Amino acid sequence: TVNTTSAGCGRIELGANAKDTWGGLGFSSTGSPKLTVSGQVVIGGYGSTSTNRQGIVTLVNGATLEAEDIVLTRSTAGSDNPGTLSMATGGTLIANTITLGQGTATWTPGTGTVILTSTNNLTLPSATFTSFNNLTINANKTVFSGVSFSVAGTMTVNGTFTPGATTHVISGAGTLTGSGEIDVTLVSATALTSQFSITNRTLSNMTVEYRGAGNQSMLGTTYGHLTTAGSGTKTLLGTTTVNGNLAIGVSTTLNGGGQSLNVGGNWSNSGTFTHASGTVTFNGNAAQAITGNTNFNNFIVTNSASNISLASSYAMGVEGTFTP
Repeated sequence: TVNTTSAGCGRIELGANAKDTWGGLGFSSTGSPKLTVSGQVVIGGYGSTSTNRQGIVTLVNGATLEAEDIVLTRSTAGSDNPGTLSMATGGTLIANTITLGQGTATWTPGTGTVILTSTNNLTLPSATFTSFNNLTINANKTVFSGVSFSVAGTMTVNGTFTPGATTHVISGAGTLTGSGEIDVTLVSATALTSQFSITNRTLSNMTVEYRGAGNQSMLGTTYGHLTTAGSGTKTLLGTTTVNGNLAIGVSTTLNGGGQSLNVGGNWSNSGTFTHASGTVTFNGNAAQAITGNTNFNNFIVTNSASNISLASSYAMGVEGTFTP
């Protein structure tokens, strides 16, 4: 049992030293205990492939386990050394990677918080980790889903999150927020709301990239930054506000859908913009730049700095009302 705020070691294997036995790691429920492991925490299968060497880690409210790699069961073919990782009553798990072995794995997110850190790319396991309470992706961290999962609390993306497959869905009664980037890969008329069906989405400080390999409809909401990538036409479904920059990627078309589009940062067009009789308003409070040949319908400037510039060598057209 960890009962100090500064415990540390290089590596831990949990699984006892004989068949049908177990080894466990627990934390005191008082004093905010923390264990920092510079290497792996292997849960299940200590020292052997002998069957049923169980490993158990139980976090509690106020406790923290930080490790380079969490390995839940390390069993090889022909053996089963179960691993259990429980946050039923809370706690914080901080890890660079999470790896799933071949044995029986049990994961209980409870009321805990998982923080994915460091700067390497991580693909989450393709099984077992199908639900989280709170999940945080730190800045400079890129995470891919290994399977669809739900979030009951808060999913905070300060790095980058990309669904590992177009069929992966992020659901749950929680909230998606952060200052990083999420990528929408589902090709659908309801791309974002279907792939990120989590109940609450606060995107006003986030970069959202619609990067499906085909046509996608774009939720009318407030984004931090908005980007198109992949291929096909990306169509606005409603009034859209981009607090920062809007970028239309190569081989993509942004269709205004006849909607109102408010842009607070720069406009970059490396693909095609189809205004569809809509209105684009540049409403930033600092200088804004337009790059890429673009034809607008209604073009309105409410920029408080009165500073909108068109990059040299590009052309801009206005087919409707021009309100500088």
